[in-house]
Amino acid sequence: MTRAVRYVFIDALSGNIIEEIPLQSVTINQTLSGGELRATFGLDLNGYTNDQLVSATIPGRCFVVAETDSVVIWGGLIWTRTYQSQAKSMQLYAKTLDQYTNKRVIEIDRTFTATDPRNIMIQLYQDMQSDPNTIQIDLPGTFPTANPIDFEVNASEIKSYRSAMDQLATQAIGFEYTIDWTRVGNAYNKTLRIGMPLGSLPGDTNPIFEYPGNILNYWRNDTIGSGGTNIFGIGAGEGTTMPVVEVIHQDLLDARFPRLDATITFKDIEDLGTLTELTQTQASIGKAPQPVYTVQMKADREPAFGDYGLGDYCKLVVKDALHVDPGITFPTRILGWDFTPAQSDAVEEVQLILQGDDDA
Repeated sequence: MTRAVRYVFIDALSGNIIEEIPLQSVTINQTLSGGELRATFGLDLNGYTNDQLVSATIPGRCFVVAETDSVVIWGGLIWTRTYQSQAKSMQLYAKTLDQYTNKRVIEIDRTFTATDPRNIMIQLYQDMQSDPNTIQIDLPGTFPTANPIDFEVNASEIKSYRSAMDQLATQAIGFEYTIDWTRVGNAYNKTLRIGMPLGSLPGDTNPIFEYPGNILNYWRNDTIGSGGTNIFGIGAGEGTTMPVVEVIHQDLLDARFPRLDATITFKDIEDLGTLTELTQTQASIGKAPQPVYTVQMKADREPAFGDYGLGDYCKLVVKDALHVDPGITFPTRILGWDFTPAQSDAVEEVQLILQGDDDA
């Protein structure tokens, strides 16, 4: 059953709801590195004055939230608004709140010694949010130190907070993060979520996507982007206390593949047995050349869009002309999605971006 998607516009500083406006030609996407919403609406809209429509969609001052049944699908800051005079139409372009840190410059010298990078991230957010004119989000509590690092940032560098945060997140001992939106009554909560990795780990309860079945169409691209012949799983700690598990795809080396190394970080994992199991699972995904799948499905097919989260593991099952009987079954991760709400000429659809797509 097609779900109605509502678009709510909110004052960025106060959090007060301004208007609910029907949007057209909506496309939304979300990945671990951010996301965007694109949409249009027309002036002279029944039930609204043009001043209401314009005031509710001011770039930099207003949020837009897409939700269904009070469950937030996506939320972000309006970045750009374009007016077309003949059609009397507005085009909106919004970005997820992690992009807001691109618009803020670090003005405090900071030196961190032997500090977990996730806690440095939280401190940088606290520094930024100490300015009362800042968009506020809820922050997690401090993490136990799993992999201490030294880190320094100086105000004289005129560096954006996003630049420093990405430097922390993308290093070999980094982390993944996103900002979650939830609705409670007439208020919207925005919460920073950090993981190593983000999302659910492999397990029996992971969602299953099948072709033929709930998948309408899929694309496969074979790549060595993040794959390898030798896969190293890195656990918590540092130096000699840091557990490392290596999985070797000897069949590839025997088939005269050159050695290709790849690393996977699980900095929350201290137990060697757990690290071994996770590395073996991830190594099965990252075996070179790595098959990269993008799947397209109706958003209301089980598992329905919204029943799985960014970073979650899932299971892909495919049986067709390329994958003959008995087909293939393997775990992978949901690194992003593209969502198209139901339009007058089409049903709602979602395209899942599975692990490896950004390395293709």
